[in-house]
Amino acid sequence: MSEGAADSRSDIWGGVDDSEALRRYQSLVNVVDDGIYQLDRNGRFAAANDVIVEMTGYSRDDLLGERVTLLLDDEDRRRIEGEIAHRLSTGEQRTDAFHVAVTAANGDRIPCELRLNRLLDDGEFRGTVGVVREIDERERARAVTERRERERELERTERRFEAVFEDPNSLVGLLEPDGTVLDINRTAMEYIDAGLDDVTGEAFWETPWWGGDDDVAEDVRGWTERAAAGEYVDFEADLTRPNGERYTLSGYFRPVTDDDGEVVSIVVSDRDVTERKERERDLELFRELLDQSNDSVFISDPETGSILDANDTAARERGYSREELLGLTVPDVETELDAGEEWRSFVADLRSAGRATFDGYHRRSDGSVFPVEVEVSHVELDREYVLSVARDVTERRERGRELRELERRYRTLTENFPNGIVTLFDHDFEYTLAAGKGFEKIPAEPADLEGRRFGEVWDEATTDALEPTFRAALDGEEGSVELDYEGREWVVHAVPVTGEGGEVFAGMTMAQDVTERKGHERYLEDAKSQLEAATEAGAIGTWEWHVREDEMVTSEMFAETFGVDPAAAREGVSLDRFVSSIHEDDRDRVEAAIEAALDACGEYEAEYRVRNAEGEVRWVVARGRVECDEGGEPVRFPGALTDITERKRAELELERNKEQLETLFEVLPIGVLVADADGALVEANDTTREIWGGDVFDAASVDEYEKYPVWWADSGSGSPPRI
Repeated sequence: MSEGAADSRSDIWGGVDDSEALRRYQSLVNVVDDGIYQLDRNGRFAAANDVIVEMTGYSRDDLLGERVTLLLDDEDRRRIEGEIAHRLSTGEQRTDAFHVAVTAANGDRIPCELRLNRLLDDGEFRGTVGVVREIDERERARAVTERRERERELERTERRFEAVFEDPNSLVGLLEPDGTVLDINRTAMEYIDAGLDDVTGEAFWETPWWGGDDDVAEDVRGWTERAAAGEYVDFEADLTRPNGERYTLSGYFRPVTDDDGEVVSIVVSDRDVTERKERERDLELFRELLDQSNDSVFISDPETGSILDANDTAARERGYSREELLGLTVPDVETELDAGEEWRSFVADLRSAGRATFDGYHRRSDGSVFPVEVEVSHVELDREYVLSVARDVTERRERGRELRELERRYRTLTENFPNGIVTLFDHDFEYTLAAGKGFEKIPAEPADLEGRRFGEVWDEATTDALEPTFRAALDGEEGSVELDYEGREWVVHAVPVTGEGGEVFAGMTMAQDVTERKGHERYLEDAKSQLEAATEAGAIGTWEWHVREDEMVTSEMFAETFGVDPAAAREGVSLDRFVSSIHEDDRDRVEAAIEAALDACGEYEAEYRVRNAEGEVRWVVARGRVECDEGGEPVRFPGALTDITERKRAELELERNKEQLETLFEVLPIGVLVADADGALVEANDTTREIWGGDVFDAASVDEYEKYPVWWADSGSGSPPRI
């Protein structure tokens, strides 16, 4: 697990045994304000400190053995599992924090920041260690200070009583120099399912203590022979009780000599160190936990400020080896504290308060500094210690600075954002900026948004529609959503906002009112449907000329009008094939109109005659537009064709009728007069002029001529004569 665990213990605790060292490390972990836990490789809780218990409302027994899904929802779990898989596959040890919501026993959702590390044993994944901090931890820390102090005092009292009543659990035996058992104490006999008479006189390595394991028995025989030769032999053995329970004995084989120095007996004295071995393993785990933490942990002397111990993160982030860092004092690292009187004053205040939180700057080995948030606690164990947990907040402050700069830079722009709304939001989904002319269309003001989470501002339906897009933006992805709000249609685009290093520190949304555009789109869709219906009915033909390839792709109606095979026209034929079907009297004019449209990249309209496959002449009107590339070269020439033959025939018939009427108008032997609906004279033939006896057009109306009766041509009603 951690090769440095034993060394670190000797650096801090001196000559205390592993049990006491473990107890001290557990005390240190439990006074840290961060929640600390370990999960096994299956995602089940293997350990949790007091903060986790207090934060969640579950007892430690409730948590141990349970899956982490007891506290985290599926989305947070998937993100964390993905990160663990990434680290296992790449070997990368990242320090990024997760923003998660911990579900407490009472159902409350607690926003937290989580940093996790994987536990490896000889390269094998053993699980993870997590450090959890409530986002509003500072307020919480001050609230629990007094209660923690009472708990520590109770713990000290309990330890004193435990020391009085604790059984050393010693096992003692007396052997002949050849290993024959002479006597065994009562404590030792409790470990086997046999009586004293059953083992007395037997070779010690053949007794039940060794569980019938030939390898262990051979070791015991060797230890006995060495002791019989006068050697003081230390040993440790892993054994099994009759009930299958595993335990560990640690002790020695000591030779007993007479006045001549001859070995006359052997005393075997050992202790059950099962608990100690478990504590050693736990101690290694806790040391690994501290070393893998993304936060820097320091243990320092309150009198001198000397750094007594520090985890690997503390050394790595400051550019020192661990040995170099342990040669420094806190004021050598913390720029806000000077050695001497200022340090002593700081410790005095800390003794009174118990703990403190402050922002500072730590100095690296190269002289550079970086911002930190420091949680400091005064700890009393065998002596006084100052425990400091420092978190590098460079990224957090940079995100805050960039966000403030972004707000300042964009506020004027966003306030005048036309026909929409622009917002900025942070990783807690809290709006930090809101502006735009679109607020004039909804019952909300920018001040109603800023400083509040989006779920607190909008109704449930709007919140549900927005949430996936907001989350995607904070995950580095762009997205958009269409929604209805207050009787209008909106499109909301969300994009990530990144810092200079490319990390996402905020999200931005741009909401546009598309009510009118959507209405226009529906109008165009209706028009398109009508055009398609007309095309299907054969009233309109369409074409698309790919100019560079000289391929005319047309509808069936268009092809048939020009006498071209519809199947070939669907695949594309040359423009010349269609032009050749145009009436020879119209062809030059049409070609000129096509050339003019190509030159201008503009509109095209022409009315002309064309012969179909049966040789029948049809009148058509064609309208289109040339599309050009950026260089002004024609690319596409789409358009539509309408057959106007019947209209043309009606026009020609009308023209012939008009000519016939005009001829009749002139040759009739009677006077004919044409007036408009207001009675104004329009035209009269020669006979009318003779009858009128003057310039007929000098009269304003037929009402001025009273000699002859007049009838209106359309109604047959008369203008009676006045005699």
